[in-house]
Amino acid sequence: MDLEAQRADVLRRLHAAVGDGTLAHDIAMSRLKRAEQAASADELDVLVSGLGSGALPVAIEPYPVAATAPLTADPGSSAQSPIAFRSRWKGITKQGVWQIPPFLLVDPGYGSVTLDFMAAIPDATAITIKIIESAGWTKLIIPDGWGVNTDDLRRTWGWVSNEVDAVAEPGKPHVIVTGSLGSGYITIRHQKPRDRRRLEKYMAKEQRALEG
Repeated sequence: MDLEAQRADVLRRLHAAVGDGTLAHDIAMSRLKRAEQAASADELDVLVSGLGSGALPVAIEPYPVAATAPLTADPGSSAQSPIAFRSRWKGITKQGVWQIPPFLLVDPGYGSVTLDFMAAIPDATAITIKIIESAGWTKLIIPDGWGVNTDDLRRTWGWVSNEVDAVAEPGKPHVIVTGSLGSGYITIRHQKPRDRRRLEKYMAKEQRALEG
């Protein structure tokens, strides 16, 4: 396996580990950043050491990374340490009740990333979403009254469909979408009946899981 293929595999395994709860979020953020910068197979191997063992891996810091800004103690609290959603090849969806930090990063790769904000809880009234240039699809499902501005989003060959007003109602969150689409596209809209049905099924499943 060449280095880039191994890197993609490591990134996939790290995201999967966060999703199934076997890797602590703060450790995952550190390892994802190191995986993006790794220059050898050995550096990538150590980042997935212990995954799949059933226990939370110990934070591994085997080598220094030069000229790298330190991560904040609170991921998502600054533009230098956003919460990242990376799809690569497959589609991922974030929905249900979840905390929206002030800074998000979306990299749909050749797949898709859907962020459903309908039941989410914003940590701030200003939310910045940076899009990483790709060929994939980003979809944002926005509650009524929120505002979404895409003026700072660069478009090379990409396509933007935004059905949401740029100005938020008083007291409602304002979303600023930045970055670059590349050849990808982004859809920004309010909830539709199929979204509501999907969210209700997801919430019911989560409730059953909590009840054991």
